[in-house]
Amino acid sequence: MSALLSVQHISVTLGARQALKDISLDVGAGEFVGLIGPNGAGKSTLLKTAAGLIQPDGGACWNYGKPISALSAQERARQLSYLPQARPVFWSVTARDIVALGRFAYGAPLVEDSRDEEAIVRALADAGATHLATRSAAELSGGELARVHLARALAGETPLLLADEPIAALDPAHQLGVMKLLQSKTKEGRSVIAALHDLTLAARYCTRLIVLKDGRLLADGTAKEILSPDLLKIAFDVGASIDWTEKGAILQLEPLT
Repeated sequence: MSALLSVQHISVTLGARQALKDISLDVGAGEFVGLIGPNGAGKSTLLKTAAGLIQPDGGACWNYGKPISALSAQERARQLSYLPQARPVFWSVTARDIVALGRFAYGAPLVEDSRDEEAIVRALADAGATHLATRSAAELSGGELARVHLARALAGETPLLLADEPIAALDPAHQLGVMKLLQSKTKEGRSVIAALHDLTLAARYCTRLIVLKDGRLLADGTAKEILSPDLLKIAFDVGASIDWTEKGAILQLEPLT
């Protein structure tokens, strides 16, 4: 059976910089993939390319054997949801209206049926944002707005969620809650690919980590397989010690000076 997402020999140039260099990977159902790497490694570019928002210079992305670039916007929205890193709102709408945009592929928010309503209510509850539903986006804090946008991405109930820093701007309790939520979605058979900077949470919750640096794929495997002081030194230019527990890794990082 074809992979839910297959990225084959992707290269992307942004301006004068080659942001991705010959990246290949497959993602199957039920995986929680953490994209890690330093700033500028290519994580956001990879997510945007996988979502069909950036056309690669070479290579292609496939969804169940179909080129993502060949899918219409509606077809793509039924297969994957994309949560961008930057999530500004420039007009006064309620949080619920933002979440309803996640049902685009099924006719909402212009036309809603009972299935749309159920999906919106469920997504708000999952993201811990039910109490925000009637509030204007202009009144929300950064963390509250982050949870509303997560609910929007969840409302599409797609097989694949591409999330760019889904726990940014959240306090520790909500960071843990979002990671547990994303993990629960993969246990339902959906897949998540998330760009993450918290290595401890990535090691604890992700079934697989992909390490990028300078646009290249540096490592791919489980946290225990790939996380090591040597890799962290190469990828992040830091010294590291790692203690493994039943719940994951405890990392101590030091600058290389």
